[in-house]
Amino acid sequence: MKKTLALVAVLALAACSKPAETMPGETTGGTDTAAPAATTAEAPAAAEDPAKVALAPCAVCHKFKASEGNGLGPNLAGVVGRKAGTVAGFAYSPAMKDSGKTWDEATLNSYIEKPMAFIPGNRMAFAGEANPTKRTAIIEALKAAK
Repeated sequence: MKKTLALVAVLALAACSKPAETMPGETTGGTDTAAPAATTAEAPAAAEDPAKVALAPCAVCHKFKASEGNGLGPNLAGVVGRKAGTVAGFAYSPAMKDSGKTWDEATLNSYIEKPMAFIPGNRMAFAGEANPTKRTAIIEALKAAK
């Protein structure tokens, strides 16, 4: 039983901390070979819903519609303008509850970049997003999450 729980925890953390994929039209800048081009079926879906693409790394733990409740992380519907650590039914860390932060574009940007540095002691497993373009896309998608 303990081994199974440990494996689940490792897999969940690996999923949350995997490097974010590039946004449409963006390159990694590395020397790796290019990934195969999206199929015809995949390309329209990404073009039609950039918010879904931006929030894909977050969707491992979070939900974005108020009617969906919480996931492994708190529901992020209406997060912009909300005081940190206040979603009903979610067991926040004391660090998050006591942070005194309100989620606006600036606080979200800093938090998404380096969650543990911005609110030390919080429980978010995501290591952060260094790319400012990706952070902006995530914030814009969160602003639309209701």
